[in-house]
Amino acid sequence: IILGQPELLDILAKTEMRQLAQRITARFHLQPLTKEEVKAYVSHRLAVAGQNIQLFPENSIKLLFKLSNGVPRLINILCDRALLGAYVEAQHSVHPSILKKAATEVFGELKNVERQQKNKQILYPVVAVASVAIIAIVLFLYFTFSPAPETQNLSEKDNEAAGTTSINTAADIATIDTTPELIEESVSESPLPESIASDETIQSNDISSDISSNEPVDLAEAAATDNQLNHDYEEASGIPADTPVGTPADTPVNPPLLAKQKFDEIGEILSTKRNGQIAAYQELFKAWNQTYNKKSLVTVCKQAKTFALSCLHKQGNLNSLKAHNRPAVLKLVNNNGKTQHVTITSIQDKLATVYSNNKKYTIQLSDLDQYWYGQFIILWQRPEHYSSAITPGDNGSIVNWLNTHFTENKHSIDNAANTYDDKLIKKVKQFQADHGLSADGIVGPVTIIHLNTESDLNVPTLARQS
Repeated sequence: IILGQPELLDILAKTEMRQLAQRITARFHLQPLTKEEVKAYVSHRLAVAGQNIQLFPENSIKLLFKLSNGVPRLINILCDRALLGAYVEAQHSVHPSILKKAATEVFGELKNVERQQKNKQILYPVVAVASVAIIAIVLFLYFTFSPAPETQNLSEKDNEAAGTTSINTAADIATIDTTPELIEESVSESPLPESIASDETIQSNDISSDISSNEPVDLAEAAATDNQLNHDYEEASGIPADTPVGTPADTPVNPPLLAKQKFDEIGEILSTKRNGQIAAYQELFKAWNQTYNKKSLVTVCKQAKTFALSCLHKQGNLNSLKAHNRPAVLKLVNNNGKTQHVTITSIQDKLATVYSNNKKYTIQLSDLDQYWYGQFIILWQRPEHYSSAITPGDNGSIVNWLNTHFTENKHSIDNAANTYDDKLIKKVKQFQADHGLSADGIVGPVTIIHLNTESDLNVPTLARQS
């Protein structure tokens, strides 16, 4: 049993506390009391103490609720001080004036601290506004009174640059007129800037249909480009480009296909805006060849009963999920605290098949376990006459069903009666021990789930028994 303040929830939400959080089987949060609950709470405490007279009038209860905000700890402290004050003043009940004095004694120092905090909260905005105003004034003065830039030097530099450009242009024209062969050679050898090269590459793809078919293609340059693309993609995605690219006749590498195979599927599931709860129940019912009606006002478990199925809410881990061996709805929690519901339908080695918002995913069990805190819901097929756990001494049709199961599965049992006696109990305990269950002889939902699995009924399982 773990007891703590609300801050305990923040501690349990940490990643390193995940294993501990998974082992909490039940949670209860004590919320602040309402005004009616405060009155009932005070009356109960007085009754336990042996006082049947209402010592706190209605107006005192209202004031008590206002002062304590419904927090039980503060109610206890205020009432204790108020009762002491009423005793000192020889009063038979706690009037609001006495309660106010008690509140002054309890909250006196606390109010002083709160007042100081409020003063600080008022001071912070004032300082911030003053700082912004000072910065604005300094910037205004700087740009208003700063000297204008000198333009003469810039003009001279522009003239010099223009003269240089003219000379270079004249030389270039002369070169063009006299040596055209050198122009072709310099153009072919001069490297283009990266941005221009990229643009030309894209444009060449767009206008490839306009190029004459007899125009020569530099295959070596194309191969080098493809190899560079493969190298860049390998660094970005972490997937090696194993297929060598030499000529267009080679099998091309398809980066989008590889990216799809490498995509973080658990990340896609957790980033979906819809929590997928309805879709998860639809997939769970579909695993049992049934249909979940999302428009019905009937709850999930009541809908399951119409198909001779029952719900089972559990808290566990991957091992307990595998032990139950049934499709389940899991509640995942991402790093932002947002919940997402998925349906797990099969487990094979280290992989799990899950459905999220009617989309199928294959993910690593380790990834699933990272965002799953152990809560899951399964459906199980209950026997026809089953209403509650079968205990020693029970009799009737449900015991006949139990006898029939052990007979069909070749468990040697000499019991023709319909009473759950010692001989049948012994066999049930042995069965429970063989399957890692608590060998108490009580046949509950978990034992029946294992009996149904062994009976080879047409029930969906996460993994087929070997």
